[in-house]
Amino acid sequence: MKLFLRIALHGLAATLVCLPWGAQAQGAGYYYSPYGGYRPEFFLGGSIGSSFYPDQRSATANWLNNTYTATTPLSPGDFITTFARQDWADFAAKLYGGTWITPNVGIEAGFASLGRIGWSTFSTNTTGSFAVTNSGRVAPHAWYESLLVGLDSFGIRYFLKGGAYEASTDLESSGFNLNTGAVNGASETVHNSGGLVGLGIYTAYYHTALRIEVEDFINVGQSSVPLTSQIPPWRGSILVISAGAAYRF
Repeated sequence: MKLFLRIALHGLAATLVCLPWGAQAQGAGYYYSPYGGYRPEFFLGGSIGSSFYPDQRSATANWLNNTYTATTPLSPGDFITTFARQDWADFAAKLYGGTWITPNVGIEAGFASLGRIGWSTFSTNTTGSFAVTNSGRVAPHAWYESLLVGLDSFGIRYFLKGGAYEASTDLESSGFNLNTGAVNGASETVHNSGGLVGLGIYTAYYHTALRIEVEDFINVGQSSVPLTSQIPPWRGSILVISAGAAYRF
């Protein structure tokens, strides 16, 4: 098991162990004011976990097939065959801040690093006159803002979140033609915005807050590029499971 998955799983386990301790804090999410009544709770925190990526192998292979067919002279029936592989998960981390305006409604903004995955392919034609290997990297990160809707039960708050993100995704590609020895490579950064949904568990004890959450960054990346580009398009929803702590004030 990769190191980042071990760290993420240990973090999740530690948070689960701490939840009963944190559940002693009845009414978490609002501070009592000495001037009477309650006031909103503000928080700053961070989380670590794992990001899980959709399978883009077929999309990458199809794009490369179309590209090579368009740019390489092929005889009738001289088809391209592409084998593709892709990493499926990586380490994720985020920093965030916000406020619970009431025990049931809050707002949050933050920055999320969604990891970095690699992909590779092998393409050839039936005559053996064309064979090339390709590889690349996908590294997205995003700024986000979201609305939190929660429900308290015995000192634990269960919450849903929904909002929007602005993502920046670094794309890299390199290729090597096994017949000619030609090497090519390119890199590009694409930007897009989209929706964010999630759910989580939150509990607090004095100034410490613990949380576990699952988030879905919907359709990160770009869906199409010209066939003359050396970088295949990459676009998909990224699932993030994380655990962390925050300071509340």
